[in-house]
Amino acid sequence: MVHPRLNALFFALLFSGCGLIGLYELDGDPVSDGIAPYTAGEPIKLCIGSHLLIDTSTPPGLCEAEGREGGGCEFDRDCPSPESCVCGRCVVQFCASSSDCPEDAICAGSPRRCQARCEFDEECGEYGICEANACIFACLENEHCPNGELCLAGRCRAIACGPSGPNCGPGERCVDQVYRGRAQHPAALSHEDGDEVSLFLEVHPLDEGISHIFRFTSPDGVHFDAEPAAPLDILPEGATSVSSPSAIYADDGSLELYYEIDDGAAIARAVDPVGLGVDFAEIEGTLLTPGEFGLGEGAIRAPSATLAFGRRILAYETRSGIGIAVERDGRFEAATEPVLTAGDIEDPESFTRVRSLRQPELVLDKGAGGRLILRLYFTANGIAQAVNPGGKFDVRNDSIALAGAVLEEDLAAFDFQPHPRNPVFARIQNFSPIDEGAPGITPWDGGYLLYFDSGNGVFVARNPNQ
Repeated sequence: MVHPRLNALFFALLFSGCGLIGLYELDGDPVSDGIAPYTAGEPIKLCIGSHLLIDTSTPPGLCEAEGREGGGCEFDRDCPSPESCVCGRCVVQFCASSSDCPEDAICAGSPRRCQARCEFDEECGEYGICEANACIFACLENEHCPNGELCLAGRCRAIACGPSGPNCGPGERCVDQVYRGRAQHPAALSHEDGDEVSLFLEVHPLDEGISHIFRFTSPDGVHFDAEPAAPLDILPEGATSVSSPSAIYADDGSLELYYEIDDGAAIARAVDPVGLGVDFAEIEGTLLTPGEFGLGEGAIRAPSATLAFGRRILAYETRSGIGIAVERDGRFEAATEPVLTAGDIEDPESFTRVRSLRQPELVLDKGAGGRLILRLYFTANGIAQAVNPGGKFDVRNDSIALAGAVLEEDLAAFDFQPHPRNPVFARIQNFSPIDEGAPGITPWDGGYLLYFDSGNGVFVARNPNQ
């Protein structure tokens, strides 16, 4: 991840359209700038019960002294350094990179965990040492160490443990901290009262070989808890795996969840009549099938839904581009060709050698002239030409791009026009482009939140850029 406090990393948003910006004039008037430049993004925290969801194969727990309990917390600031708030409990946190840690901590050691950041021994307390920019504290007993570490031979150390080993010693217990798995493809919904964000995520538990969909909620858009603390019960009969969620509120207040089943075998829909996204009373396992909607090219993937003029619009991924289906008289109909292809996005000045469009995200907006505009965000794989680094990067990677179409009430056609400076969200680290994909956008606190796959977990960026 690119993080502002990592001085060793060079970061700049140098690409054209360095944030997600309003589409140019489609209806004769400037489009309202609902999606303006974003922050670089930060990782979100995902708790499933008392366990932090992390993509790792290492042992999931730490040995702790019997009878020692971490304090309760909501945020990292509630805990003494270098402890973090891990799903309601102050403890030394496992990490993959320093971006997972509080600002005064660094990801270091074995097992890798958040440790107090330092440059000199004097910063690490009496008899402490600074080793690889991380404090190793001196101790006489366990209580002198951060919660999650043990006093071993006069130094605070962490010992990993788990059901398959290693085991803890006498007077110690193994406290699991991690739900081992990978989260991706965020679908975000904000509540009308503005006090909560719901995030539906595709989760791949370690060693299971299948994916589930979980529902998470957050009061701040960054710290999420799974509700319920288990996969949603939405598996259609005969299916084995669900992925790529998209959620909308229907006019009757119900929540509709659209998702892919069995690696592109079909697109399904589940309905929660109460509107919470927890108990789904109705599941349609073959809402869209490759035979009818795959444009003759097999699998259909990654649905994204919205409502316009009382009709449901569904975008989805095919091998040749993005397809669009519209619900009419209770069933979906689609054109025989994609509404957007890689060739449509190609631009010699800003985005070249584009070879795939994936993971669409529909956002309905209103132009200043009053007409409805359908923004189509998506993952595009190509070479984004830098604006300002003194040359062009000849590196293909995933970025987020944008197209838009003015909607007529009959929804008979979709004439998507690419943004003039795609990709609209692309980041650089150490002079190299880094991946972004699977955008999920929702209004929040007078602006917008953009959730995306970063290649290192799910991140969130904010608009306005604060």
